[in-house]
Amino acid sequence: MTISDFKEGDTLEGQAFYVQAKQTAVTKSGNPFLSLKLNDKGGSIDAKIWDAAEQWGRLFEEGDYVSVNGKVGSFNNTLQLSIKALRRLDEAEVRVEDFLPVSKRDREEMFHEFLVRIERFSDPWLRRLLESVFRDDEIAERFKRAPAAKGMHHVWIGGLLEHTLELVMLADDVLEHFPAVNRDLLIAGAMLHDLGKIWEYSYGKAIDYTTEGRLLGHISMTIDMLGEKIRGMEGFPAETAMLLKHLILSHHGELEFGSPKRPKTLEAIVLHYLDDLCSKVNNFLSIMEKERVAPGEWSSYQRMYERPFYFGQAPEYDSDGEGDTGPTV
Repeated sequence: MTISDFKEGDTLEGQAFYVQAKQTAVTKSGNPFLSLKLNDKGGSIDAKIWDAAEQWGRLFEEGDYVSVNGKVGSFNNTLQLSIKALRRLDEAEVRVEDFLPVSKRDREEMFHEFLVRIERFSDPWLRRLLESVFRDDEIAERFKRAPAAKGMHHVWIGGLLEHTLELVMLADDVLEHFPAVNRDLLIAGAMLHDLGKIWEYSYGKAIDYTTEGRLLGHISMTIDMLGEKIRGMEGFPAETAMLLKHLILSHHGELEFGSPKRPKTLEAIVLHYLDDLCSKVNNFLSIMEKERVAPGEWSSYQRMYERPFYFGQAPEYDSDGEGDTGPTV
């Protein structure tokens, strides 16, 4: 059983978790308690140790694996684990792959599809550049494993590859409606826009930021890598390099969202809105899955969006046009 299987009322005995966060706090009555964020490959769950918090807290640290006895409850429509006892686990007792969520799609198949799409480029310079990047063994292996984010969307091993491929597919669909958009430039921007995340995040024991990621961020690291690759290609068109870099620098859309530049070309505008769409749809579905929201029900209040979300229902129709109610997002 993993966190994704938990339901309110479950009793856990010897359940193993990775301790992603550990914090000591105090109740209104002045009693100390421990607030934890625990992970396994099924996701994460908030946990509390209410009794003898100081004694239990001395047994383990943030970044340890622990075996837990406790009961699953609910707080603000979100599952929460109340811990009664625990022990620290040695790393020899655990398998690291049991503690990180992994893409439901086969990563090798996704990467193969990704490479096939590079072969379709008409622009020989962009095709050579992308082959230079994604046929680099170190980059390829990191790209197939990295998450797309720490908390917003595609927060799992292989999440970056999955998100990037989804974005490329969205861009291909949109291009049919807007022939004025430069196809190769937009697809190249989609493929490269988040690549710096392979260095921005660590994804060994848990998904977190690297020191380089905290100080530099994935946009600047992508630009540095891209500049190095382009300098190694004598004759690469300066205009193409400039437009491609602008796509990466502007894909967050606004300065306050971390974009050094706002979108100022047609391709940059399209990329920004498609990236935003892809991430928000995935985040919505992740919220519904995590909170087990059934069709016709509401999620808890989402602070980032300043609203709860509704999981709507709409009629599904058979071949005779007869309606049948089924869930839809």
